Amino acid sequence: MQLPEPNSQAERDDDEEVAQMAVAALNAATRRAIESGLPIVVREGDELVEIGPQGRTVLKRLPPRQNLTVPNP
Repeated sequence: MQLPEPNSQAERDDDEEVAQMAVAALNAATRRAIESGLPIVVREGDELVEIGPQGRTVLKRLPPRQNLTVPNP
């Protein structure tokens, strides 16, 4: 099996596909948790929020997100 060249279009496409699969899996798990009646804790903007059968509860305020940059090797 031949691996793609580092930073090739094929490698970037693979990375994007993995990211999309991860998001889909997280969304499916969140949906199943909510449907089961279990509470979930998520970040909404600058708040940590619990979402459960009794509704939505703000647990705490969070510092604003920071954009990180990843250096190219």
